Amino acid sequence: MQKCQCVNCRSEAYYVCRECNQGVCKSCVSGHDWTHSKLYNVAPKVSQNWSILRLNLVCTLCYNGDGTFILFRKKTIHKICRACKEVLVSQGEQVFDPEWESLLIKDKSPTRSTERSQRLRELTEAFKAKERNFNDEGEVLERFVNNGLLENNKKLYEKQKNLIMQKKEETREFFKRILLDAKEQLGNAEISEHTIGGRLLKICAENKEIKELNDINMISTLNENKEQFLQNLRAFPVFKYIPAKEFVIPKVLYYFLGASNRVFKITLPNRTCESKSASVNWKLYANWCVLNNNEIIYSGGEDYGCSGKTFKISYNNLENPQQLTSCVAVSHHSNIYYKGYVYSLGGSYPYAQRLNLTTNQWENISIRIGELGLTTTCTINQGILIGGQLSKNILLYNVGENKLEKLSSEFSSVHCKLLLKGERYVYCLCNNYLFKNNLSSLATWEKIGEIQSKKWFSYSQGVCIENEIYFINDEDRELWKLDCNTDQLERVSTNISL
Repeated sequence: MQKCQCVNCRSEAYYVCRECNQGVCKSCVSGHDWTHSKLYNVAPKVSQNWSILRLNLVCTLCYNGDGTFILFRKKTIHKICRACKEVLVSQGEQVFDPEWESLLIKDKSPTRSTERSQRLRELTEAFKAKERNFNDEGEVLERFVNNGLLENNKKLYEKQKNLIMQKKEETREFFKRILLDAKEQLGNAEISEHTIGGRLLKICAENKEIKELNDINMISTLNENKEQFLQNLRAFPVFKYIPAKEFVIPKVLYYFLGASNRVFKITLPNRTCESKSASVNWKLYANWCVLNNNEIIYSGGEDYGCSGKTFKISYNNLENPQQLTSCVAVSHHSNIYYKGYVYSLGGSYPYAQRLNLTTNQWENISIRIGELGLTTTCTINQGILIGGQLSKNILLYNVGENKLEKLSSEFSSVHCKLLLKGERYVYCLCNNYLFKNNLSSLATWEKIGEIQSKKWFSYSQGVCIENEIYFINDEDRELWKLDCNTDQLERVSTNISL
């Protein structure tokens, strides 16, 4: 009996295209034009007798195993094998198992290709409808019946019903998890309608899936970062029609008022502010930074001498700081979080230190920075940039090599400096000038123009959101915004009262 030959290399064919009826071998399968096949991205496998087409499609990812599972990507339906399915599921993709062979017409004749394709399109639309409205499994089942896929087959009907109920429950659990993650990421004790978590809660309530916030609290927290959270959220079908601006995760700027017990929490970009009274008095000229989990490390300062305490403060319990350990007598320094450690640099102490967050102990670093006076820092890929009131150089502390480098000397040594990190540039405010650096040449800073002459300095790190940097300048205790699109600096209004 004649065997099918590959249309390209004339070797024995392993696949046959349903549309053009041409044979293709394993080596040439990826080069064949399958675009004329609406739903079948690859051809079915064939036996040695090439005229008998098997019903199962080959896996569209590895071109090896039989496709027994369904994967929806964009507007295309793919059949994938079990091995590829396990890989995709481990990566968070949703893969369906709809008893595919039972739903297809049991006719292997190529002449029925058009009818088969039409039935498959109807099935695809049914699944898409289920994704959009996962609570209405009745509508999906009705479509199956109307398409003749479930007529007089009670057993298959029950299988499909159970499948849809299972996917519905998985979707409900997914909603719960992202809601809790939104709550954790936002750092709010409560979810309001003005936050992304609040909007998700509203969407879920409209779908009658989650009635109360208490449902969320029982679900374990996802260990995802914010970027992965946004990516997962945008990929989920229910939210694809929500404008991108709805996905802005608010950030928080903290300010501890020295010689008082007041702490301010400013939520950006809406600039709302709330004030708390802590159980301790904050010191003058202390410094603090925020960790990835939104906890705050606060240390040093002066109060009739230098304070030798380090506190850890929870974002949802600002009133009760926890003393971690003692620290050296230091003021006007800069605390900054970088790759698992909190670094204390500059100020009145000539040596660098870092806080080990596992042991909660400060460790000495074998570099001498010198007394820089009021010190400012920001992180970049190469390490930590350092600017000091008493130094005309911007310094780079290469953490990996434990080495200190002098960079630009374009700044006056008698003025305070403020380093601010944007999405693409690092900015420096010095006296009445604004500089920026695109990080391609750290030694060269571009002078953007003149700004209001001030003592530019902030004891807290600036916050960048939507390509705008917000910070509190300590001379006037006002909230300022640097627009990275226009390089314009302006004082912004808020209800903060320092």
